[in-house]
Amino acid sequence: GDGSDREVVVVAENLLDDPAVGAVIISIADSAEFGRIETLATQNTTILEQIALDTPIEDTLDAIARWLDQQIPGGRCAVLLVDDETFRLAAAPSLDPVHSVALAGISVHDPGFMAAAAWGRSEALVISTLPNGELATSSGVAAALDAQACWSVPIAHARGEAACGTIDVHHRDAVHPRPEEWSSLLLGARLAALAIESDRRRADLEHRAAYD
Repeated sequence: GDGSDREVVVVAENLLDDPAVGAVIISIADSAEFGRIETLATQNTTILEQIALDTPIEDTLDAIARWLDQQIPGGRCAVLLVDDETFRLAAAPSLDPVHSVALAGISVHDPGFMAAAAWGRSEALVISTLPNGELATSSGVAAALDAQACWSVPIAHARGEAACGTIDVHHRDAVHPRPEEWSSLLLGARLAALAIESDRRRADLEHRAAYD
């Protein structure tokens, strides 16, 4: 659209002998997008291997957050898990300790915290215009993180199931996620749910083995 050159991947399929087609079909894809999909598949496999090998849950969640930071330029990912009706910061590799304090210990019943709304509704939410008067806590967090937008996706093992936390992205710009960024965020939440479920099963088995 801007007249610049783009590197593409071209695949031609000869269907001249197919009566229903009678043509050569040429598919063209942006090579950057092709590479992104390949990277996505590789990272997906790596994280699934960590889950299968019972890697400590903290390390797996950290790996998911780091990957999302790479996939969403300008965004900083935080994995929040629910403990005793408060949010616990489980992973936020791109936040320094001072910023991390702003996300710790917030109640799941706080009506001004966006993650609480996403968790309570089990529904992904996007606010691209922070600060927002109705979301006082999220606005305060955004100010502390120097962010203009927040995207929050619940972590649930199955659709409609109660969430055990959220994955939040605080973006430095007032933007909505691009389709590929949103897909990555949803996949990250799904991988986090699998990792948490696997960790719970392992802990349950260890408890059963140690107690009558």
